[in-house]
Amino acid sequence: AVLLTVGIIVVLLAGLDGLPGAVKAQIAAERKSFTAAQSQVQSAQADVSRTLASESTLFRALPSAREYPDRLGRAAGSLASAGESVAELERLEKQNRRSDRDRAEALLAREKQVRAAAVADAESVRTDAAHWVDLKQHLPREVQDMERDYAGVHAVDLAAAAAAVQKAEADWPAKKSDLEARLATARGIQVRSDELWQSTTEARRAAAANDYSKVDFGTLFAAADTLKTGAADLPKQAGELKTL
Repeated sequence: AVLLTVGIIVVLLAGLDGLPGAVKAQIAAERKSFTAAQSQVQSAQADVSRTLASESTLFRALPSAREYPDRLGRAAGSLASAGESVAELERLEKQNRRSDRDRAEALLAREKQVRAAAVADAESVRTDAAHWVDLKQHLPREVQDMERDYAGVHAVDLAAAAAAVQKAEADWPAKKSDLEARLATARGIQVRSDELWQSTTEARRAAAANDYSKVDFGTLFAAADTLKTGAADLPKQAGELKTL
């Protein structure tokens, strides 16, 4: 009976000296999450590689696409760093010492953060690549959107804003330079939209006809983004000028 009692006490004390069960559960869960993250990053790398190969003409024209390999490489490197933390956690789990609790919890927090960031980076590249492919597949619609945004830029009546600025400058000369700068910025949006509209005439015509060989995708998409931004910003700027 004495031996049995001593044995029970020894077992209980041994359990008290080990890593807490909650920490062990987190390590097990993180091991699974890390394995899933590896698969996800590898899948993103494979998808982007296939997309780049199948749409080489498109992505050669896009400056952002040149960064894809480096971005994916950094994501893989970050995930490898998270893997080192997982390996360290497994060593602590095997040693099973309560004194390693703080170290284990710190490693868990770091590993989760690095793993999540790596997956997010890889998925961001995959999403970006898919976005450009989708734009290419809907080129005629993209041209229609450009026409709408260009019309929206020129639908803003800056003459009314200019008249309000002129009156304000007479009433409050100290604000003349600020108001003139704001008006010049607004006018610049319309001037820039005209330049982009003229410079993309041939690309828009080819895009509307799905004649990919004559489309400068990088220039066309950049112009489309600028027109979209201008169509959204110019009415706000004109309104702010009148309010000021």
